[in-house]
Amino acid sequence: MNNAKIRFDTATVLKEAFQPLFLTFLFILLINQGISTFASMFGQTLSQILTLLATVATLPLAQGQVKAALKAVNNQIDAIDPKDDGLAGFSHYRRYFSTYFVVFMITLMSVLMIVLVGVVLVLATQGDVLSGLGDYYLTFTDVNALVLAMQSDAALMSAIYSTLGIVLAILGVIGLVYLFIYSHIALAPFILEKYDYRGLKAVTTSAKYMKGRKWDLVKLMVSFLPHALLGVVAMSVIDSFVSNMVLASLLSSIVFIAVLNVRFKVALAYFFEEADIAYEGQTHD
Repeated sequence: MNNAKIRFDTATVLKEAFQPLFLTFLFILLINQGISTFASMFGQTLSQILTLLATVATLPLAQGQVKAALKAVNNQIDAIDPKDDGLAGFSHYRRYFSTYFVVFMITLMSVLMIVLVGVVLVLATQGDVLSGLGDYYLTFTDVNALVLAMQSDAALMSAIYSTLGIVLAILGVIGLVYLFIYSHIALAPFILEKYDYRGLKAVTTSAKYMKGRKWDLVKLMVSFLPHALLGVVAMSVIDSFVSNMVLASLLSSIVFIAVLNVRFKVALAYFFEEADIAYEGQTHD
């Protein structure tokens, strides 16, 4: 897999395709944002339930990004339609939902298992630390006094740092697990779009495509870290000047679309096309 060529082809095609792709991604973002905003308008408990349901229900909307990206890399830029492609997840809902739901559940269950193991590990090894923190919390009502008292307890602070180390290690494992899962299922939406393989079939086919190519995907993802960092910096600037949380979130998401999402999705589409050619060649040898 030639990642340098993928990055070059991505930069080349985006000279013409960036605007329609950006508008497509933006259209999808606005739909998601509108649904999320509506779901948060009710009582706290009901809003949380509605937000979760909305998150799952709108998973197929992301397929519009895949659809548009595949058009861009296959010299069909003029065929990209922000409205039609952006609504593809709804107009072909039954076709797309099962695959996105399977991907979502595989990722969610894997992460939850690691979190559960991590919580059990922390409780088993750092129970005394948590108990000590609870005693301090019940003893002091003033936050500043609580912090000063904890800082003066060297043994407690050492134990807290040890606990934080374990928590960070657990977060690292969660990140590695997610990366491992993603490296297997990353191409499922593209396989769904091109071959109409759905659900588990799309996921298992993606795993076959990624055999021997996982490290190439990781390197491709790492090459986009500067774009992600630029997005984080822009998000910090926006948060500093925009007090409205909904507006700040929307503006930050738009920045991420411009500097990262569009570019990476196109690069992943090129990655898929190369993997597809190689896989078809292997199956016919």
